[in-house]
Amino acid sequence: MSLSVRLRLSLLILLEYFVWGAWYVTMGSFLSYSLHSGGREIGLAYGALALGAIASPFLMGLIADRFIAPQKLLGILHLFGAVLLFLITKSNDFEGLYPLLIAYTVSYMPTIALSNTVCFRQMDSPEKDFSAVRIFGTIGWIASGIVLSRAGWEKSSMCFTLASSAAAALGVFCFFLPPDRNTAVRPSVGRQRVFNPEVFTLFRNRSFVVFFISSILICIPLSFYFSFTNLYLNKLGVANAASIMSMGQVSELVFLAALPFLFRKAGIKLMMIVAMLAWVVRFLFFSYAGEGTGAGLVLIYAAIILHGICYDFFFVSGQIYTDGKAGAAGKNAAQGLITLATYGLGFLIGSWIGGEVSTFYSHGQTFQWKAIWLVPGLISAFTLILFMVLFKDRTTRLPAGAVLALGDQQTGLL
Repeated sequence: MSLSVRLRLSLLILLEYFVWGAWYVTMGSFLSYSLHSGGREIGLAYGALALGAIASPFLMGLIADRFIAPQKLLGILHLFGAVLLFLITKSNDFEGLYPLLIAYTVSYMPTIALSNTVCFRQMDSPEKDFSAVRIFGTIGWIASGIVLSRAGWEKSSMCFTLASSAAAALGVFCFFLPPDRNTAVRPSVGRQRVFNPEVFTLFRNRSFVVFFISSILICIPLSFYFSFTNLYLNKLGVANAASIMSMGQVSELVFLAALPFLFRKAGIKLMMIVAMLAWVVRFLFFSYAGEGTGAGLVLIYAAIILHGICYDFFFVSGQIYTDGKAGAAGKNAAQGLITLATYGLGFLIGSWIGGEVSTFYSHGQTFQWKAIWLVPGLISAFTLILFMVLFKDRTTRLPAGAVLALGDQQTGLL
């Protein structure tokens, strides 16, 4: 790639995840402080993303084979999304916001795969080149949190205004992306990925079934984390909460770099056990952080920094494990099914449970955080025990050609 193309692709990925981070991280605080929504409504709002993840393969299955360049489709979807985000800022209650949010997530989720496809079609060796571009997605996510914190927009509709402005700019920018070079690369999310019959042969392997079920279960605590952490920090009076949460993405980058070495030394089972143990510890830290000052604040920082272990050691290792178990023709289908099950089904269940638990342990806008955080901690512990007892595979070899960025398989939920 020329430098010009590389810079444009990097900006594309940076804005793709800046848009997402701008509204997603602080939406719970906005709903609580500005719309006075309770835990159930916050859970429903974060569940909208899961509905988008479920609908995305079917939407892309309808349009993936049409004669429209992915960069143009990407631009159309982001411009449409910018309008929806703007309309959300005009909503005065949750009932008006919720259908707009669902429509937005259904339009946004396909853009992750499309943005990856745009990049792949410019690269002669995506397995070598993509990770250097994909890292800008994490930078974009971190940048959105810093902007929101520094501007004091975490509790207001300005988080959606920021996302809308960035989406509009990205939508226009997409029409100026370079034309495809490698047109053999097709849009990477479609019905054929999820419903390829070959993928279901994986379920003959008991360890894979255990991994599949564990992946869904561990997304329940993950949903708790994304739905309520920013609100939790703001309720405790922690300054610059969104910026502090971005330390989790920094941690993720560090552990992602170390993953190939650790995978070979520890093996898949130990890596995932450590990840689930980190989930248990994280929620114990949140539960016993107290008022978020002194030693409590140290526990909060530690819980957020654990994100790199929680996410990389389980989800990225799991994607590598799936890649190694699937046949050559079924790799994309297997990854698509895992993504649909985790960020679709797992997050949908998690957001519902999180909403009900937070409603049960709250009175108005007063939340019993110790009890709330113990629930995902217990779910993580149950998943850990289930996995330790039933999962027997101890794979330590990376599959040939494995791409740790896993750009076309990973939703990018960092």
